[in-house]
Amino acid sequence: MRTEQEMMDLILETARQDSRVLAAYLKGSRANGNVPKDVYQDFDIMYVVKEAAPFRKNLHGWTCSAKSY
Repeated sequence: MRTEQEMMDLILETARQDSRVLAAYLKGSRANGNVPKDVYQDFDIMYVVKEAAPFRKNLHGWTCSAKSY
């Protein structure tokens, strides 16, 4: 299992390596400083992209590419 820092590095590196990605946002309970951290918190990430269509056409490729980092 990855550490929180390893996950953040992976999320940001995924965004940096793809020129179609304009921004990455952390959402949900991890982004809320008023919510106590617990082992069940996941990473709710929103990538802002230039065009969504290419990602929809290759959803499997996009979501699986993060495993290689």
